Amino acid sequence: MATNYKRKYLELMAKKEVDEKIEIHRKHYIPITFSWVGRFFAFVGSAVLAFANFLLIMACWDFLQLGSLSKIDYKGLHQLLIVYPIIGEYLLIGLAAICFVAMVKGGFNKLKSFDEEGLMVDLVAGLGAGLVLGLVLGLAVGLAVGLAVGLAFGLAVGLAFGLVLGLADEFR
Repeated sequence: MATNYKRKYLELMAKKEVDEKIEIHRKHYIPITFSWVGRFFAFVGSAVLAFANFLLIMACWDFLQLGSLSKIDYKGLHQLLIVYPIIGEYLLIGLAAICFVAMVKGGFNKLKSFDEEGLMVDLVAGLGAGLVLGLVLGLAVGLAVGLAVGLAFGLAVGLAFGLVLGLADEFR
């Protein structure tokens, strides 16, 4: 069967027009720019949210009586509810770090993209590796204590490791 080259040529030209329109749209509408004031308030806002979430964690810690070992009858799985604010705290700290780096570098568009092994990749990789390492080590100690301690340790080590590598990679 003969190939219709004219039809294929018209299809390729139509695809090229669509690609050009998409590129024009991307250049004009997708980049959302923040002035230095916007970047500053994004950093301050995320830092304030991180601090408010820390206060929430402290209130939950007291309410769930996680610091006292004398009230053994109150212990239970409901005390794992503090894990959600802790994970949110690490996300807010990461957001504050990203906003700070964007403020220093002069904009969010100056940050390295996801494909260039930038801050986000190192932050996610560090959190994931720290979380897995912490959970494995925590589970070796004991299931009940291991989950709580391992999650906290893994997230702390992962956040620190990911932020240090990501910030170092950003300023390279």
